[in-house]
Amino acid sequence: MSALVQALCIAGLLAVFGLVGVDLGDFIMVAPGSRSLDRERLDEIIGDGILLTYELTEETRVNHMNAGYSVIAVYTNFAHPHVLGYRVLAGGFFTAAHQEFGVRAVTLNKSAAFNIFGSLNTAGQHISIDNREYLVTGVIDDNDNENNRVYLPASLSQRPLSTVITPLDESANLSHEYVLNRLSSAGISEGGNVVWNLSRVSGIFWVKALIAFGVSMVSVLAICGIIAKRKLIRGVRMLKETYIDDYASQLLSKERFRLFKIVLQALALAVAAVGFVVIALYIVNLCLQWSAWSINIEVFSDYFISRDSVVRYNLITTATLIFNGLVAALTVICYMRPFRTIPA
Repeated sequence: MSALVQALCIAGLLAVFGLVGVDLGDFIMVAPGSRSLDRERLDEIIGDGILLTYELTEETRVNHMNAGYSVIAVYTNFAHPHVLGYRVLAGGFFTAAHQEFGVRAVTLNKSAAFNIFGSLNTAGQHISIDNREYLVTGVIDDNDNENNRVYLPASLSQRPLSTVITPLDESANLSHEYVLNRLSSAGISEGGNVVWNLSRVSGIFWVKALIAFGVSMVSVLAICGIIAKRKLIRGVRMLKETYIDDYASQLLSKERFRLFKIVLQALALAVAAVGFVVIALYIVNLCLQWSAWSINIEVFSDYFISRDSVVRYNLITTATLIFNGLVAALTVICYMRPFRTIPA
């Protein structure tokens, strides 16, 4: 039983280390609250170092050379690839002029280009969407190799915006406060809209992972402390039984190594006890702030980094936390039994 508990503790620690890399990026994301998002006003503030973009997606069909293809149509603005760091593979992304004047232009992702045209040389070609002809401006790599995605100017869609994203860069003086101040000229405010700093959202996942790590460490320290206590008591008993007469002098002259081991075991027990208390108090302090880390997953429902990613990260961190909590409880059950039943 003890070997199983120890293995589960190690598994819990490894699970926490597996959470390394959870990162949604350094962005501010804005969703409607009591105020809606005005696309035209938002596009007007692009410049002077600030960029923003958004997505409105829908499934549709593209026709070319009497053949039809299922695609995901993404209505966005001209800054989209610059904000998300997408590479242009051929031609170019549609321009601000295309967007401003509602030109029927379209940019394909790599998957759509190969499936529809068989190559990246698509600039200047035409495709049909909803019986309307669109000019292909080029191809981008949007890191989606599974779906055919086509990008169109948002001015061609009448749907309201559900999410806006803008990057932060402290080195370029694009701080959270500065960007929010610029967004305020488009009617966006933390009081009227839902505003998330995604790096802070990533931090929420890290806090949960940190609590999971702390719980796992408490289990490990409890096991180490109890084992150290058992060995310490057993070592002292053996010395007492062996050297009843002239105990002190015999101990110092003949059992220095055993005495040294006992001292180390006592130190290990003290370190484990102090570590246990410190980490336990830290976990309690983090848990008292739990309400500040709640995440409204529904806010991410149309977020183009993917609501699924947010849900997955949240589930993984929560599941790891619950798992390590159960391991801690199992540790208590296994190791807090009477001394004679504690495994060697």
